[in-house]
Amino acid sequence: NVDAFQQGEVRRTNADATRADTLVTGLSNLSDAVDNSGVFDAITTFQSAITKLTSAPTDSSLRANMLEAARTMAQSFNVAHNSLASAMTGQQETAAAGVADMNTLAQNLAQLNLRIASDTEPLNNRATLLDQRDAILQQMSSFGDIATTFNANNTVDVKLGGSSGRDLVTFGTPHTVASTTATKMPGQRGR
Repeated sequence: NVDAFQQGEVRRTNADATRADTLVTGLSNLSDAVDNSGVFDAITTFQSAITKLTSAPTDSSLRANMLEAARTMAQSFNVAHNSLASAMTGQQETAAAGVADMNTLAQNLAQLNLRIASDTEPLNNRATLLDQRDAILQQMSSFGDIATTFNANNTVDVKLGGSSGRDLVTFGTPHTVASTTATKMPGQRGR
């Protein structure tokens, strides 16, 4: 039998690994959005065109090259903007799906707690019910840092955000979580 401490450590490690994985995926998406836009090459080309133009400011072909480089750079920034917006939307959708999944798991665990507490045949059902409980806890830990309190009747209370976090499941009562999305990215103006 695995003790509660070891189970808690497995859940904590799972939460840490999932959080790191989500962060790496999000940052990779952002990096890809900028890299694939060609903005860095466009800036370099534009700077080169300006440098050439400063050596011969009256040369109309150098002016045309500089204007074309500026147009290409502006298009690259637009591509980067659209790609970043798409990556942000994808992250928001992933977060919303995770919140919905966590709420479903909380409901399932609350119902399971009620079944465990009212089990009239503990010798026949207890192992199955406890395995189901542990499986739900493992799934919950993939969405965030959870702290568990195992009660004398084998039910479990869960807090989201560690031991000082908010109640997620209290015996047979699930508490829903929600996510909010900023309407603007930090530092963004207008619109």
